[in-house]
Amino acid sequence: MSDVENLCSTITNRPDNNSIGRLTHLLNTDDSIDHEKILNQCGKYLSGINLDEFFEFIYKKGQINLIEKYLQTVEDISEKQLIQSLNITFDYLLLILSKRYDYWSLTHAMKLYFNSSKSVELGEQLVSLLIHFQQPISTIIDWLCALIDAHFSSFVLAKWTKIPLIEQFVQDRLTTFDLLQGLNTIKKATVSTTTNKKSLDNLYTLQRIHFK
Repeated sequence: MSDVENLCSTITNRPDNNSIGRLTHLLNTDDSIDHEKILNQCGKYLSGINLDEFFEFIYKKGQINLIEKYLQTVEDISEKQLIQSLNITFDYLLLILSKRYDYWSLTHAMKLYFNSSKSVELGEQLVSLLIHFQQPISTIIDWLCALIDAHFSSFVLAKWTKIPLIEQFVQDRLTTFDLLQGLNTIKKATVSTTTNKKSLDNLYTLQRIHFK
């Protein structure tokens, strides 16, 4: 059994930061090891945030199958890596949409790393998911908004006609928020105790922020 296999076996049996750190270093620096086997066995213990060099290697090589395996097994994948994956193929779009993200980091990554020539095509793919109520709808809307923010000129030049449809979905969400906010005006029953009475008002708060 090789040193890498021993290391993977150790992590699988009892994951610890030292072993995971060593394996991360090997993935980032050693092109000769069996990357797919490692991802299959230990990918779920790895953080994509610490695998920039490894991902850049498979991205530049256009190793689609390995990128798919990476997306399936590795946690905490950076927004940059998610966007770079889309530059190669949209085949794993639903898988990518299932990953955690920060909206502003996503928008920034879109601006820096996404191929603008594919913007409208990606927009069409996302709209198709949206109108077929593919889950998660809130994530799809976020991705559409980030894409349009990052590559607005591409949609203008293409005379894209789907923005009113997206606006309607966003407005529907805001209307739902307004309805929920209205529930705060309903007085809750008071709780009587031997010492005081307390009204159970404002159990939550919803806030709309408008940008001009």
